[in-house]
Amino acid sequence: MLAPLLIQDDFLSMSDAFYLDKHRRLLCDANLNVRHLLSPEATILLDTLARPISFAQLVRSCRRKNLPEHVVLQGLAELHSLGGLNIARSLRTSLYACRLRCLHLRFGLRYAPYTIRRSCTLRHVIYALLRAGTPVWICSVFCNVVLAIALPASAIAIFSTSVAVSVAFFVSCLLHELAHAYFLRQSGARITIMQRGARIGLLHAGGTSKTITAALAGPAAGSSFCIIAAITAPSPAWRPLLVLLALFHLGSMSPAYGDGKTIIHFFKRYFREKTTDS
Repeated sequence: MLAPLLIQDDFLSMSDAFYLDKHRRLLCDANLNVRHLLSPEATILLDTLARPISFAQLVRSCRRKNLPEHVVLQGLAELHSLGGLNIARSLRTSLYACRLRCLHLRFGLRYAPYTIRRSCTLRHVIYALLRAGTPVWICSVFCNVVLAIALPASAIAIFSTSVAVSVAFFVSCLLHELAHAYFLRQSGARITIMQRGARIGLLHAGGTSKTITAALAGPAAGSSFCIIAAITAPSPAWRPLLVLLALFHLGSMSPAYGDGKTIIHFFKRYFREKTTDS
């Protein structure tokens, strides 16, 4: 399991989605009703994370409690993979961490992508989309600069097309996730949004058969917006890119992605119950 890159000045705490039962040594997921049995060492580590603490102070505190550093790092990696580790980092530290990632990549060292898990509100969905889409925005700016230098006569047209497609991409992804969330809430599910690197997903529990509707609603909302935007686009140059965005949303129903996995799981359960009844 890959561990996250942690700097001494990072402030760590346990996510509000989890709480610790020290007496029974359980890490409880408040949203999904899942309980994880902990070792004595992991219980001590998570008890230390009950309040914000810097990574350097956490290591020193665990040393005083005779916890080896590799146990601390393994526990933090497992908590981070569940979306239960909050990492507060200043801008200066973020730039330093980015430089370290690039430097360590040259030596074959890889780290787990930064994972955030929060309650599913409009503000948190927008924040997760902006973070997950950071590589797309950087690549778009870089391509714009290169094309503007290569084709100075068409710089305005290139810039306007890029801005329009970027806005359409963000709005369509926002509608995609909000459509999922709306139908999941209608089914009575408890939802949290989890962003890991460039991937976003809604974690939920307590849903009904309407879960299949929620899985289909996201791609339908995102692709419909892109198709309508392509039809009403003022410039013909925008239309092929908007159609590609529509196909991007429909591609999320493939078995490799969360929507497709949800659909396949639904039909497997449906046919299993039908076979049992017969």
